[in-house]
Amino acid sequence: MLQHKAGKETFQVEDMPLNFCVAETQGSIGALIEEGLRHIFAEKGWEKDTVTMLTHVEVDANDPLFQNPTKPIGPYVSKEEADLYHEETGDIYREDPKGNGWRKVVASPKPLRIQNVKLVKQLAEQGIIVVTVGGGGIPVAMKDGYLKGVQAVIDKDLSEAKKYLEEKHFTEGSMAPKVRAAIQYVEKSGKTCIITEAGRLQDPNCGTRIIAG
Repeated sequence: MLQHKAGKETFQVEDMPLNFCVAETQGSIGALIEEGLRHIFAEKGWEKDTVTMLTHVEVDANDPLFQNPTKPIGPYVSKEEADLYHEETGDIYREDPKGNGWRKVVASPKPLRIQNVKLVKQLAEQGIIVVTVGGGGIPVAMKDGYLKGVQAVIDKDLSEAKKYLEEKHFTEGSMAPKVRAAIQYVEKSGKTCIITEAGRLQDPNCGTRIIAG
């Protein structure tokens, strides 16, 4: 985002939409992960394939969170700069609770479906390591009969929990009901849910945490 901001201010190049920024981040981080994995494979003498897949995640275009953006992104700016940017672009800025300045905020709607899950499964079953859903996924919503990019950031932790549940990583009658209930709790309350032993709730290194953002 800082690159796009600098490009606009220095060369009058228009900012790219947020979903494009997420796609750029997803691809570049995936490339770095692939490079690291291939380095390990070479050291171990393993012949393994890995691929990065750009992944769209569908959200509801009518999600009420679009009307109440809370996810801070981008650099901190002064109150004067925030007012100016809001006047120029209509973007919403809110003051940082810790007093670091003002930041742009966008919606963080709940994920509905991860696109290409079947393809990810097929590749994984073939022994291919798939790097996917980076940054929570590229946000898209159904409009006019097909999926279009939207200005939002999908929370990756909730998105990943839903993905693992869909892929049946959790056994029914065991972890699956717990994770499903945790997802519902996080979606409805916006709070963190911890799945752990009752006596270890204060242990930050124990259990599974599902967070809203």
